[in-house]
Amino acid sequence: MRNLAAIVAVLILIVPSVANAETFNGMGMGLRTCGQFAQDYRSNPQQAEADYTGWMGGYLTGRNMQRQAFGYPTADLGGMTLEQKMGFMREWCQENPLAQYSLGVQYLFELLPTVAVRPAQAKP
Repeated sequence: MRNLAAIVAVLILIVPSVANAETFNGMGMGLRTCGQFAQDYRSNPQQAEADYTGWMGGYLTGRNMQRQAFGYPTADLGGMTLEQKMGFMREWCQENPLAQYSLGVQYLFELLPTVAVRPAQAKP
């Protein structure tokens, strides 16, 4: 009976914290607003470019890998230079300071040239 009481006591402590735990669908620099990007860029342009560009590269690559896995055309990530991508994001963020940085990267993805799926790549 003592063991049962101990288990119940532990569950009472754990269950509310699990039930109230926040869930989220993303992580990293992409969740910051463009206004925050601009502030980071003003404070330390080189560090901001490195941080946000690293997140952008991971997002673009991940989205391409997902599309390829399902047999959809992918974006040519070399269709714009890194400087062009960073310039696009600086300009987009300047025009959309309240938007999440990730939204601008999604728009950037749509601007990249498309690479057709080769039959060997398509999912059977």
